[in-house]
Amino acid sequence: MTRSFYLDGSPDLIANIVDVTAIEPSFYLNTQLMELDAFVTLAMNMADILEKKGIYTDFRKLEEESGISIVRISAKMGEN
Repeated sequence: MTRSFYLDGSPDLIANIVDVTAIEPSFYLNTQLMELDAFVTLAMNMADILEKKGIYTDFRKLEEESGISIVRISAKMGEN
């Protein structure tokens, strides 16, 4: 049903919520979503988990280099 909506419904905006701890499969999906003529926002969830382990991501640089709108969120902590 979701696939049909994306392909037939011409959405104006797609928010792709990504688990940052398993990011690679999400980027593949995001690449496919970008092919649909819609504005795609990538919501990076669980960055706080990685930061507790000393792993930091420069989301602004990633946003600049990819051309994708990126927002850092934490569903668990209620951030953004």
